[in-house]
This record gives sequence, structure tokens and C-alpha cells, in this order.
Amino acid sequence: MGLRMSGKHEGTAIVYLQGNQNNTFTGNVEVSGGSNYLALGKTNGAIAVLGNVFVSSGAVLRFDASQQLRFTSNVTLKNATLYHSVEKKEIRNKFHRLTVSGSRGVVSFGSGGTHSHKRYLYIDELVIEDKARIEVNEWAPGRDFFLVKKTMNKEDLDALMGKIHFRGWLPGRTHLESYDKDYWQISGTPEPSTYGAIFGALGLGLSAWRARRKRRSQVGP
Repeated sequence: MGLRMSGKHEGTAIVYLQGNQNNTFTGNVEVSGGSNYLALGKTNGAIAVLGNVFVSSGAVLRFDASQQLRFTSNVTLKNATLYHSVEKKEIRNKFHRLTVSGSRGVVSFGSGGTHSHKRYLYIDELVIEDKARIEVNEWAPGRDFFLVKKTMNKEDLDALMGKIHFRGWLPGRTHLESYDKDYWQISGTPEPSTYGAIFGALGLGLSAWRARRKRRSQVGP
């Protein structure tokens, strides 16, 4: 037996799976409908979902705490969102496979610039179906980590980069970086305007340094 959440209604419906003990059901979890959220917030190492999770039709799967799924669980997003809570704490989650189908799936790291607490998403396999794409939202380098295990063929993974878009970052320039001996990191590339701002700030800093140096040389030791 699993869990199914669906239906249309006014407002947002949120089902919370909380507490400090594993849920006992082992079946699949299905969440569908644009106003439906499943929020996973188990604590003390407890697992919220032991099976697979299917999220569709605008629904949201939200991680409120770390390691809410079994390592062997699979998550499917079909026109739906995987969202990280905005709570001010580090959140790490690992599961086996992320599959995106339909037209798109959204992976949101949630902090939106409100804090600097890190978010880690570890997966063994990434599958993006033919007509689908992934949109990554609220991602910042050095704070948010979208990681895929190196056991996945790199050529296959490279072929998926054109189907992953980081919102606010340069389109078509999503790339892989080596994170550690076990994982690749999927990252965005800054827009040219961002580079300009960076180099502009560096230029101002260099000019100020030169001006201070010139004044000191005029004054003498």
C-alpha cells in the first residue's frame, strides 16, 4: 500500500510526513494537481518514503529536511516540481534515479537568496525523456549542488546538458564539473552581463589600489 494525493480545490493543500520514525508503508507515492504539495520532513534519520515517488500535473514534492527517501527510491517529475524548503539549515538528499517526462520538470533549490545554507541533491541516474527538459531555479554556485554519480556514462550525461536550463544563467551552457571521485556536478554558466559586473568590480578595485599606491609614493616613506 502506498499514498495517493490528487484533486482540484481552492488554495494549496499540503500533506506533511513528519516525525522521527520511518513510515511503514512500502508502496509508491503519487502526487498530482497544481495545488498539491507533499512535504517530507522526517528527523533523526527517519525515512519518509520507502518506495518510489511520482509527481505530475503541477504538483510539488518538497524536501524540508535531509535524506527523506531510501537510496534505492526513484523520483519521476511529469510537468511537476522538486522543491527544497527555504528553512535556514543544510539539506542533503540522495536517491537512485530522477526521471523527467512530459514537457518539463523543475528542480528548485529554494533559498532564493534569503540565506546561504547549502542544498545537496545526489542521484545515481538522470533520465530526461525525448520531449522533456529540466528547469533549475534558485541555484547559486558554491551553495547548491546538483550531483550525479560517476557510475553513469559521461557521454550519456553530456548529451543531456542541452536539456537542462538554469534560470538566470546562460542558456545552452549547462555543463559538467568533477565534484569529487564519486560525483559529477551539473552547473550553470553566468550570463555575459554577470561577467561584466564581475570584471567591472575588479577594475574598480584595481583603480582604487593604484590610486592609493600613487598617493603613498608621493608622500614618501
